[in-house]
Amino acid sequence: MPRTIPHSALRTPRSLVRPLVRVLHAYVPGEQPKIKGLVKPNTNENPYPPSPKVLQAV
Repeated sequence: MPRTIPHSALRTPRSLVRPLVRVLHAYVPGEQPKIKGLVKPNTNENPYPPSPKVLQAV
């Protein structure tokens, strides 16, 4: 006969997440910071020019 687990021992998925993690805000893709004059590049953008070696190779 299989053993039964008491209801008090069952956990919800939410109970397994630390309180610190539960209060974090979700990431909003493409959202720009609210700081004036600051621009956040997209993940495929780079604020620096290519290295001279790359320019020479292409």
